[in-house]
Amino acid sequence: MLRLTQLSNHAIALLGQLAENRAECRCSARDLAAKLNLPMTTTAKILKSLTREGLLISHRGTLGGYELAKTPTEITIAEIVSALEGPIESCRKSGVASEFVHQAIVRALEQISLYEMAAQFGQQEVKSETVVDAQAEENKDG
Repeated sequence: MLRLTQLSNHAIALLGQLAENRAECRCSARDLAAKLNLPMTTTAKILKSLTREGLLISHRGTLGGYELAKTPTEITIAEIVSALEGPIESCRKSGVASEFVHQAIVRALEQISLYEMAAQFGQQEVKSETVVDAQAEENKDG
């Protein structure tokens, strides 16, 4: 059964942030937690799991931090979910129909890259900022 926790959502957001900041190279756990308004303990737990699974590279020292181990187009949502939730398995009691649906979901997750997710987050942020700006203009004019 495919189960997603809030950790997977946070992991996608953290990796999306790292994808956006690739030019700056590395981000510290503290900076990532602050930027996404996540608890430091949760952020550290997620980053450790993602590093252990080979999605991130961790660097120690004053210039240390985290960076993506692969390009955003090479990291799939299925990999991220598996890193946090464990292997994506089907329900043991499932029938043929359930197995078919499960396989379709897994294939879909394997087709979505971090790059595509980051692009969606970026579009949503732009849309929400535009709405806020428009509301502020209305309030100012009205």
